[in-house]
Amino acid sequence: MSDPHDHEPDAFDDRLAESEGHVEAGNPEIEITIAVPVDAATLTALTERAKREGRKVEAVIADALQAAA
Repeated sequence: MSDPHDHEPDAFDDRLAESEGHVEAGNPEIEITIAVPVDAATLTALTERAKREGRKVEAVIADALQAAA
């Protein structure tokens, strides 16, 4: 059986060149809320970090969630 990863490095470049991405604007009427449990110590640490960096706590929490994803 051949290795599925055994191919020329540029073997799929033509397929990528032929592909076309399509992005549609989101619907402003839809809102998604995600609940993530955070313990008090973590929330305190993130709040302190936001103060140190002069940023909104929401931005620091978003960065932390993105890094954890």
